[in-house]
Amino acid sequence: MSNSTAGLGAPAGASGPAPPFALPNPDEWNGTASIVCATISLVVATAAVALRFWARAGILHVVALEDWFILLSLALSAAATGCLGVRKFSFNFSLHQRQHYDLTLPL
Repeated sequence: MSNSTAGLGAPAGASGPAPPFALPNPDEWNGTASIVCATISLVVATAAVALRFWARAGILHVVALEDWFILLSLALSAAATGCLGVRKFSFNFSLHQRQHYDLTLPL
């Protein structure tokens, strides 16, 4: 039995099939999907903040304090997205860790 399926069998004395799910592959790297999702979210947020500033400054000619806080939060979000990318690509934090699953239920 390989390491990725260890512990999936039924407990001693029990009958029936193994659970219908698979354990994560410890060598699978899924950092690209998280970077893409974070970047798309950042692009949508940037568009929303740009539209807000266009409406408030360009049309209404009023930019309030909350608008600047929204811009600050967008900048912090962009910094967090950048740190996420550096962490994922530099330190391989998207690799699954080897885990041991105990699927037996206490009686």
